[in-house]
Amino acid sequence: LIGLGFERNVGQRLGCAQLVRQICYCQKVVIMEGPLSKWTNVIEGWQFRLFVLDETAGTLSYYTSQDKMKKGQVRGCVRLKGAVVGIDDEDDCTFTITVDQKMFHFQAKDYEERDRWIAALEKTIQEHSDIYRYRFKHTNVGVARSSSSYIQFEKRIAQVDTYLQMVIDRIQHLEGFVADLKPEEESGKISRIIEIANEMLDSVKHSVVLLQYAKNEIVPEESRALVEANSATCGEQKLNAGRLSNLEPSQNSGIKPPLEEKISGDNLDHENQLPPDSSLLSTVENVQFKEEPILSYSKSDEEDELYYDSVEQMAMLVDDMKIESCEGEMNNGTVNQLNNSSAGEADDFPYVVHMEPQFTDPEVNFDMLYADDVEDELEDTREHGSVIMHLLSQLSVGMDLTKIVLPTYILERRSLLEMYADFMSFPDLFERIADCELADDRMLAVVRWYLSTFYGGRRSGLAKKPYNPILGEVFACCWNSPSVKATDEKVADGPVPTATVNQITFVGEQVSHHPPVSAFYVEHPSKKLQLNGHIWTKSKFLGLSIAVHNVGQTCLSVLERGEEYLFDFPNGYGRSILTTPWVEFGGKCSIRCEKTSYHADVEFSTKTFYSGKAHCLKVEVYRPAEKSPYATIRGQWNGVMHIKTNQTEEVFLDVRKLDPTGKLCRSIGEQKPNESRRLWRHVTAALKDKDVHRATRCKFWLEQKQRDAAARRALANVPWKPKLFEEVAGGWMYYKPLSKRERFQRQEN
Repeated sequence: LIGLGFERNVGQRLGCAQLVRQICYCQKVVIMEGPLSKWTNVIEGWQFRLFVLDETAGTLSYYTSQDKMKKGQVRGCVRLKGAVVGIDDEDDCTFTITVDQKMFHFQAKDYEERDRWIAALEKTIQEHSDIYRYRFKHTNVGVARSSSSYIQFEKRIAQVDTYLQMVIDRIQHLEGFVADLKPEEESGKISRIIEIANEMLDSVKHSVVLLQYAKNEIVPEESRALVEANSATCGEQKLNAGRLSNLEPSQNSGIKPPLEEKISGDNLDHENQLPPDSSLLSTVENVQFKEEPILSYSKSDEEDELYYDSVEQMAMLVDDMKIESCEGEMNNGTVNQLNNSSAGEADDFPYVVHMEPQFTDPEVNFDMLYADDVEDELEDTREHGSVIMHLLSQLSVGMDLTKIVLPTYILERRSLLEMYADFMSFPDLFERIADCELADDRMLAVVRWYLSTFYGGRRSGLAKKPYNPILGEVFACCWNSPSVKATDEKVADGPVPTATVNQITFVGEQVSHHPPVSAFYVEHPSKKLQLNGHIWTKSKFLGLSIAVHNVGQTCLSVLERGEEYLFDFPNGYGRSILTTPWVEFGGKCSIRCEKTSYHADVEFSTKTFYSGKAHCLKVEVYRPAEKSPYATIRGQWNGVMHIKTNQTEEVFLDVRKLDPTGKLCRSIGEQKPNESRRLWRHVTAALKDKDVHRATRCKFWLEQKQRDAAARRALANVPWKPKLFEEVAGGWMYYKPLSKRERFQRQEN
């Protein structure tokens, strides 16, 4: 160790948090040791322990003292094969390891020390996963043999892709043939054959996707670079043949992969087929690993813990990757189509969706799909354990999830823009803001409405994910006013042409894709209220949870009084992603009025594993120039909240007793092609029918159109320009707000 330049600084300083030491035994074997605190339910507190991470054996052992560590008297051991590391976004020192249906909680000295442990743990977990060993063996194969196997595999995929195209052509020929048949009996027989052929076609397409995915998984990037460098003779032909063609749906045959160059069956290279005994996973030498424990254990009862997320043992193999595995890269046919596009067509997309496939039965009433806004219960994600575990294997703690495709079965049947509209589910609370005469009362009315928006937007506690809006997607709706008499007088030049002056209207638009920014606008002409805001969602992977940071600001204007209330939104968390996901909010927010100098500090508390309740919040409301709050609100955002002032303590808001007002939307048949419900109608219908495969196909097709449109605009050098919002000082403003229209009207008069 001295020769390697390492220092074992133990001495008298064991009680202090030492720097974590890394001791190298050889190039690829590292043992990491250091002090951590471990939570135990026996004493319900943290206990100091010395930990040793053995990367070779794949274990994290811990000891009660330095002497026992020298003697090898292990207090407990955590097996890392199949483990999942997690962190808490609200606590920068703690982390968890979930394995063998147990969850272990650890606490480091600071976030830097925690990050070092997490990096080492994730590396060890990866090296002891089945997928890593699969790759590790392959990287030891000679370059020549790797090159040959890789090329052969690519050729086989090209052959399968070609056969797939031939099957599609035959089915299309049959479909054209059955159209000319007059006897119903003969026509019915051929139709049945076509139906069975299409079912077979779906299976073949699924297999092609999995083959392409397998190729990318078993050949690491560094090996692939060596293979391609030593296979220059194959050139571009090899790359084009091996790449899976874009899956483009057609009306009659589902997903059709167009090929620029067809290879006939007679010209297929049968001489170079893989022999039965060949393998892409041959090894030069066997790697010896230390024997690892069967289960994580402890020599005391302290490991019989209650843990926050109940996790079953997980499978490590990929199951049913479906179409989410496709990268969505364009094939030659798509590029040629884009080169022939005009700038006008590029600018129109996605307002015009060309040649949309008929994914759903034409008899389906899409409007009725939204009549019942109650979401189905989210099935236990353990039924999709292999898919989830594969997804987790692609992620590391703290990774940005913006570009990660999540499984379709966790989607809820609405766009993110519509979810923002649901924040206005209680318009009576919104109207009361304008009716309050005193500044104290108006501030409390704003706080009451603000706190109701979270329950309105997420009445279900299930952590389902809304659709990611497509660039240029729009959602518009209105609500009848509970307190103002209905009228037929239309709003001149308003956001919703059919809305009247006594209705509350909402319009939202996806103004940016990278980063994903949604802008929205609300107005109530008869009450002289308007709201303008934008939210940029940043998702982060926490191991067993997903954090969604809502970046942005919203301005509520009380036009008759010239007051503007600025506020932001808390972070959202999807918990227990390996079992039954649920949602909670966390973080600090504020509501401020510059004119009156009133402000409120809002804190959403997340549930810790050792204490506390879920969904709790605390609000402190301040008058101008006062250091102590004149009102304090406590409770749960999805339940009852109480307010305490110097005089009284009473119920401030009970959201479960509120009666939500339904949105009024135009029929889907009357909506523009870029409106949310029309865009996502086939996905919504498939999810309603619990047909995840069909929902995935519809979602993939829609997202692929967005990618093609972005490429089309790039080729034409046409930047995207939002239709309803404009960027002002880093924010997004509705281009014709109520305040501007009224000011213009006064100038005309």
